Amino acid sequence: MRIQSITTKKEVFVFRTNLPEKVPVKLPLDHLPGVIEWNTDLEDCDRILRVVSEGANLNEVIHSIKALGYQCEELEDKCF
Repeated sequence: MRIQSITTKKEVFVFRTNLPEKVPVKLPLDHLPGVIEWNTDLEDCDRILRVVSEGANLNEVIHSIKALGYQCEELEDKCF
């Protein structure tokens, strides 16, 4: 799922993961170009990873998480 700010070029990517409750290593997202900040909601059933981006590459984010041995896929838009 992607959310884009109207006033800036920031996007929020939302991913479904299988990250453990206590991530044993620091996620390698801070060094990716365009990543402004990130956070997790590991109490959610989809173990959410949110990445605030200003031009980050979606595939690089996914690859960085998968390289650690975790699952990571973009969460599809849902209408409630």
